[in-house]
Order: sequence, then C-alpha cells, then structure tokens
Amino acid sequence: MTFPLNAIVAQLPSLDLGRTSRCYQQLGFREVGVFAEFLILALSGHELHFWLTDDRNLCQNSSCYLRISGLHAFYAGAAGQPAAPARRPPGLLPGHDRVLPPRPGRQPAQARRTDH
Repeated sequence: MTFPLNAIVAQLPSLDLGRTSRCYQQLGFREVGVFAEFLILALSGHELHFWLTDDRNLCQNSSCYLRISGLHAFYAGAAGQPAAPARRPPGLLPGHDRVLPPRPGRQPAQARRTDH
C-alpha cells in the first residue's frame, strides 16, 4: 500500500522552551504553537517540535539533522553577514552544502556521504 507522505517531524527535548525558541528564531524559524510544555517552530513549511524536560542528559543526547541547500547563505543570513565563506567549514562535504556537527563531548565528526 502506498500513500503520500506529507512530513516527518522531529520531536526534541528542551530544558527551556523560551530559550530554544529564541535560538531557532535567529535562524529564521517562527513560533506556530506555544504551550506550557510544548513548542512548535516552523521554517519553509517544515516544523520542529520541542517538549519540556528537566533531564539535561536527554537534551545532550538528542539531535535532528537539517539538510539545507545554500548552507553558507543560510548561516550568513542568520548572522547578518555576507554569504561567501572565507574557507570551507570543518565537516563540510566537498560538493555539498551540509555540515556534520560535532556531538557534545566527542571529537568533530568526519565528513561522510549519507546518500543511499
């Protein structure tokens, strides 16, 4: 059986929903749902959902991968700077606009292809 898949939404833990919202708003996300223990942010038709927790370990060991075309322009727009990078950022795959970020407490990830 086939069916149209409209979206897959990450639900991530947050120690402070207000701080999480402010951080993602700097990247262009906007609030579309704000509740006492839940936050929904949206950007370009995509959503990230956050739920409130007091368990720091959950936050340090959760992640979501964003695949962004024009990564340099995205970051430059968020920082209010020109889009041209001075050099390739660590983890940027040659010919790709994506960075594999370091995990907390670990060495930075080596660039690798994940297209299968």
